[in-house]
Amino acid sequence: MTGPSRSPLARTLSFILAALWYLCLAWNAVMLAFLIAVIGGIKMPEGVVVMTPLPVAVTYLKESESSPGTVIPEERAIVVKGHTDIIVDFKEKQDRVILAVVMLILSLGALLIVRELRAILREVKSGRPFSAENPKRLKRIGWLVLALGPLEGGWAMWMASRFLDRLAIPGATLSINLMMIHFDSILLGLLILLIARIFELGVRLQEEQDLTV
Repeated sequence: MTGPSRSPLARTLSFILAALWYLCLAWNAVMLAFLIAVIGGIKMPEGVVVMTPLPVAVTYLKESESSPGTVIPEERAIVVKGHTDIIVDFKEKQDRVILAVVMLILSLGALLIVRELRAILREVKSGRPFSAENPKRLKRIGWLVLALGPLEGGWAMWMASRFLDRLAIPGATLSINLMMIHFDSILLGLLILLIARIFELGVRLQEEQDLTV
């Protein structure tokens, strides 16, 4: 069995994860306060807006192809001037509550992931990278990543479907961008689960080696 690790890399990772832990705690406190404020109907300070990017794909038409199409009533139209992200200001209480709940769930998930990573690093620094708990921690991280990515993407796509008929960009058509489902997070979650399985095998080998010593 290897001894405790005191390498500069381990110390650096420990510092980074500790900083992330406190940042996540602070962000969770902010999200909880935001949710309470929204549910309680507390008015946002002047100059503060609640907005989020939406997964809307913008396809610009050639001048000969552009046409007025369906006329959106001026009082309902949201004219977008950006060319990359579609950002909408959430003014209705219902939309803000949903946004606050989703953001709180995501921030709690991030906090749990950082907690598991810190626990894994402590085992590694103690010279026990193949402890019986590390594969379980990796599995929890993998399932969290698998759940949080599609949750964020699915919520954003649902919100985009609600706002799509109110968005207007001259000379362009708008559609929901399916790539916002976060396929990358699904692949990352599966990869972490695979690594967890490898760690399980490592734990078995470590136990067998300890028995033969």
